Amino acid sequence: MRFQAGIQIMLLVVAVVIVFTVIKPKFEEISYYQNEMATYKTALDNIGRYNSKLQQLITQAESISSEKRANLFRYLPETIDGITISRDIENMVKNNGMILTEISTDEPQAVTASVDMPVEVMGDDLVADPAVEGADGVILEDSGVSAATSNLMAQEFSVTAFGTYDEMKAFLKDLERNVYPLRLTEFEFAIEEAGPLMQYTMTLETYAYAGNRTR
Repeated sequence: MRFQAGIQIMLLVVAVVIVFTVIKPKFEEISYYQNEMATYKTALDNIGRYNSKLQQLITQAESISSEKRANLFRYLPETIDGITISRDIENMVKNNGMILTEISTDEPQAVTASVDMPVEVMGDDLVADPAVEGADGVILEDSGVSAATSNLMAQEFSVTAFGTYDEMKAFLKDLERNVYPLRLTEFEFAIEEAGPLMQYTMTLETYAYAGNRTR
C-alpha cells in the first residue's frame, strides 16, 4: 500500500510538473499567436478600407474639371508671390477711391498646429489611430497630442491707407470676393480732424500649400 501511495504521489508530481512546464506554456503560446492573428486581420481590414477610401478620393479628384482645378490652385498656390499680392492689394485700394500710403510684407512662415490624437496605452506599448496620425507627427503618450508642422505657409502684409467709411466697406467686400484668401487679422483706424477721410492700418494674411502641384 505504501508503495502504491508513493507511486500515486510521484505521478501527481510528474503531472503537475508537466502542466506547468509543457501544457501551460503551450496554451500561452497559442493565445499569443491567436492575438497576433487577430491583430494582423484587423490591420488587413484597415488596409482594405484605406485603399478603398484612397480610390474614392482619387476618383473624386480626377472628376474635377480643369477650370475648377485651376481655380483651386489659384486659391491655394504652392508658393506666395509677395510682389503680385502687394500689387493686387494696391489695385483694390485705388479702385475703391482710397489713398495707399504704405504696404510692407513679412517673410512667409510655416503654420504650426497641434492635433488631438486618440491613443490607447497598453502596458509599455502605445497604439495610435493610424487614420489621424500625421507622417511628421510626434505622439506624446501622456497627453495624446501630436504636434505637427504642416505644409501650409502664411505671409502677412501690413497696409496703411486713407479713405472714407464707405470706401473702406467697398474695399473689405473686394477682399471677400478675391480669388485667393486675404484674411484681415488686424484692423485699426484713426479719424482725421479735417475732412471725411480716416486713416486705416490693416494686417492681411494669405496662404500657400507647399507641395501643391497642378497635375
